[in-house]
Amino acid sequence: MTPRAEHPFGTVNQLIQLEDNFLELVGVGNLSLIPEHNREEFSFGAFNRDYLSEREGFSMIALKSNDWKKDRDRLSAAGVDLSAPFEFSREARQPDGKLETMGFKLSFIGTKRNPKLKFFTCNHLHQRDLFFKKEFKIHKNTAYKIDEVMLIAEDPAEYQKFFKRLVKEENIQEISTELIISSINEQYTISTPSDFLKRFPGANIPVSIGDMEGVGYRILVQDIEITKECLVSKGILFTEGDRKIWLDPYSNFGVLIEFAMETCQSYKDKSNLNLFTS
Repeated sequence: MTPRAEHPFGTVNQLIQLEDNFLELVGVGNLSLIPEHNREEFSFGAFNRDYLSEREGFSMIALKSNDWKKDRDRLSAAGVDLSAPFEFSREARQPDGKLETMGFKLSFIGTKRNPKLKFFTCNHLHQRDLFFKKEFKIHKNTAYKIDEVMLIAEDPAEYQKFFKRLVKEENIQEISTELIISSINEQYTISTPSDFLKRFPGANIPVSIGDMEGVGYRILVQDIEITKECLVSKGILFTEGDRKIWLDPYSNFGVLIEFAMETCQSYKDKSNLNLFTS
């Protein structure tokens, strides 16, 4: 993991860097620095503070943006409700101990305050090699890529309109009762709670939900046996399937993590998606 870093708006983070994307662990560092939401401005700090006051888990999805203004214009033209632009910088400690300043421009999608799941675009204002470091991308469990983002909703089809505003329609498929969104690097799968439990029998997830929420992700590994050895050595329980294993949300901070050696996704031939998780 990257060294702990502090945001100027009261939260702290550490990253798990993988191939072309990363997981961000967010916590509250200083409550007094957290600004509240207002009519136009969405507060990253207040959202995660309120989320953590109710539960741990999967609160936000960052969509990569290579051109912050162009993406804002495109999303606005598509009818996407955007909060006010948000820009900030923070220091990041490099593997050699040196501190570098990182800058970011964010656009929060939607103005709803419901602390279930938030999408936002993120434009990195620094050089890529200052952020992604090979030293941080080597993991003992041989993990190297986020392959799938898993979400649940009572009626996944209800969110087709939302995703059609974010991505091209050809990247969206409705398969039975699931909604599949394919990107350049990974797939989003929106399932009903019952469909999700068919895939992960006995998993501890909400069985009755309101809005769509994040529930887990699939990580590709180079050697599943080494992954299992790492988990066993740490006393972490897992369920084993065919060339894959998964960790239950109940004992894993509210998030299901599946480790597998082979992708089962359909995004490989998709090269026209403007936004994808960073």
